[in-house]
Amino acid sequence: MHKQSWFRGVISQIKWKNSWTLLFLILFFSSTFLLPTIPSFGQEEKSVYCTQTTLDVHIQEDGSVLLRETRELSFNGSFSYGYYTLKKIDFSHLENVQVLIDGNPLSEASANEMKANTFYLDENASEYIVYYYFDAINETKTVTFRYKILGSVQLYEDYGQFYWQLQGKNWPISVSHFDATIRWTNPISMDQYHIWGHGPPQGVAEKVNETQCKVQCHTINPGEIIGVRLLLPSSYFRSFDSSFGGDQSSVEVFNNIQREEQRLALEANLKRELVNRIPLYITIFLIVLFIFLYFKYGKEHDTIAIPYLREPPSDESPALVGMLYYFQQFSRRYISATILHLIHRKIISYEPVPGDPKDAQITWVQKDVYLLDFEKTLLQEVLFRSKQDSTSVKELQKKIKRYQSVYAYPYHKIRKQVNAEAKEKGWFDKSSFKAYSIVRSLGSFLLFATLILFAFSPSYLLLLIPALLYRIFARNLRKRTLQGKKEYVKWKALRNFLMDFSNLKNYNADSLIIWEQFLIYATMFGISKHVVKALKLHLPTIEKMNTMGTTMLWNTPLVIGSLSNRISAMGTPRYNMMKLNTSGSSGWSKNWSIGSGSGGGFSGGGGFSGGGGGSGGGFG
Repeated sequence: MHKQSWFRGVISQIKWKNSWTLLFLILFFSSTFLLPTIPSFGQEEKSVYCTQTTLDVHIQEDGSVLLRETRELSFNGSFSYGYYTLKKIDFSHLENVQVLIDGNPLSEASANEMKANTFYLDENASEYIVYYYFDAINETKTVTFRYKILGSVQLYEDYGQFYWQLQGKNWPISVSHFDATIRWTNPISMDQYHIWGHGPPQGVAEKVNETQCKVQCHTINPGEIIGVRLLLPSSYFRSFDSSFGGDQSSVEVFNNIQREEQRLALEANLKRELVNRIPLYITIFLIVLFIFLYFKYGKEHDTIAIPYLREPPSDESPALVGMLYYFQQFSRRYISATILHLIHRKIISYEPVPGDPKDAQITWVQKDVYLLDFEKTLLQEVLFRSKQDSTSVKELQKKIKRYQSVYAYPYHKIRKQVNAEAKEKGWFDKSSFKAYSIVRSLGSFLLFATLILFAFSPSYLLLLIPALLYRIFARNLRKRTLQGKKEYVKWKALRNFLMDFSNLKNYNADSLIIWEQFLIYATMFGISKHVVKALKLHLPTIEKMNTMGTTMLWNTPLVIGSLSNRISAMGTPRYNMMKLNTSGSSGWSKNWSIGSGSGGGFSGGGGFSGGGGGSGGGFG
């Protein structure tokens, strides 16, 4: 019986707002519990991630280029081979190929025998392919490729050009950090050579000294290209060998190349400018939108202010008054106040237990009176669930503690019924609450989106402003109707009066009835201590003048409050869980593209396809 009641309690908490909720839950549980049971037919999930790629490019005086490419690879699963490709673009020949695994050289095979610790160089009309074999199971390995490139430098009258794709589009894995050093043998004044980088906007190409420059980039996605264009004075290539296949011409090319790179740099900088400004524009738009929504949905109706009310404006249920005052936010205090309200209406009798100030006997004495739905639930399913018309507070507390899952259901049922009753009062503007829900959800989405977009540009941190604004201040979009605002003003005036101890102290109401009402609503507001303190001063006079006796003693809120806390605890996440168990760089200017060739951010974008070479690869 208890398990069935608990199950109904859990099911009652699912709010079926629309069919999409049901669909989502079906898909979630299906993917969680059903899909893992489908056999994989021997397929093993594997992945490779490159944490670091380092290139050393050494340009020789004869126009040949020595290249060493090292990749730190993290293998998830079992792997036995890899392949490395190099497109035959703007160079004539590849020689002196070596492959090293963790610094140990592999043996070159004359045929592709697929043996461990060997590699095989294959060549076709469009590319070179290096197959290499190793053993890796859930570990990190460093793979190094060494080779010599012939015919990749074009020599002109004024400069020799090295135009190369350091990383081609055929790498199917992402790279956390990319670092390439391009160097040459004899020193060249830094104002005499020029370098440009091409690729993702977060990349940087920069001069280091008279013998080297660098190309760096972080977070490279699969398929993105990293390219470099380097111009060294033609005098450096004093032993240029045209037999390698490199172009040689008496034409001066610097002015044409600089104009081309300036155009590419302008395009890249415009894209960066747009990327950096988009978050600002979005932030301004979202803040303006919030202000607009506030004046449209959240601004309360103007009513006449009432500083104090010395008596409750009506005998309205304290739980419903609490929902009005706190914008439909349920509190366990409402249960305490409702019990006191039932005692005040003499539906329940309350008799202290002699000798035990922390206990009392409560009895359901009137059953033929009108009750709200949540009041019926409180009486029938919580206070007098065992169908006995009388019980002690301590005895009831023991039952609730013992049968936690049983009492959890009516507690949540009461919350739901109080919320429904409050909505029927017409106190709240429905459209404003819809706006509140949408804006709050949008704030959560913005927080998530900011974390994702920050990887692309630090400027997206600006979105935290509207995200926090929407999450924290979305509640200000909720609004009461004109009728609700008028009622709210009255009850706020009563609360102001109860909060002012000097008013209560000097209040000359000698009727216990009015003090009971004060106590009920003060309990709902959470300020019962103020009323109890003042009540103690007036209690002798009140008891003397009320010959009919008292129905509610000054310590009643303490006893009832302890009971309601026990009831409310059944709805906390802790109890529910227990029941279930038992059942880039910050300096953006550095990334700015510069057309002069003195270094700076990449230009040409991720779709750049100029330059020779273009490595790729894969694993299995």
